Amino acid sequence: MILRIWVLSLLSCTFAMLPSMAQIMTGSIGGTITEQSGSVVGDASVGLVQVSTGITRHSTTDSAGNFLFGGLDGGEYMLTASKPGFKTLEQKGIILSTGDRISLEHVALELGTVSDTVSVTADAASVQTASSDRSDVITGKQIENILVQGRKLTWCNFCRASI
Repeated sequence: MILRIWVLSLLSCTFAMLPSMAQIMTGSIGGTITEQSGSVVGDASVGLVQVSTGITRHSTTDSAGNFLFGGLDGGEYMLTASKPGFKTLEQKGIILSTGDRISLEHVALELGTVSDTVSVTADAASVQTASSDRSDVITGKQIENILVQGRKLTWCNFCRASI
């Protein structure tokens, strides 16, 4: 009897932890590299730098000009794209929040030499259009200003905007 209660307690604790493991803590940045005429640029070198840490990731576009960087922490990123015969593109100011899936549009390379650089300051869409996932970041200031009895951390859910 005691063994049965112990096993049931263990199973209920295990199943209670499942919803917390399903939370998304990373985001992704993807897009399509084109040239000015709108044609896709395959086999272009694409780099992504997290500005605060300097961590760099590299990728190559597929034959359709697509690239995707997944498993990214929230923060500010800078994208670089280059291919022989085109100017190097730098797109700065890409802000990724937890759980975001940013799709960059209008990433166009200009004809020129690789030593030429085109800088673009990005404004990512503030509306999540790639998926129905919803995420929010709760700041330390919000936690400090909780005006409830006992300052329970679970009340942080009420600090976020309604869905």
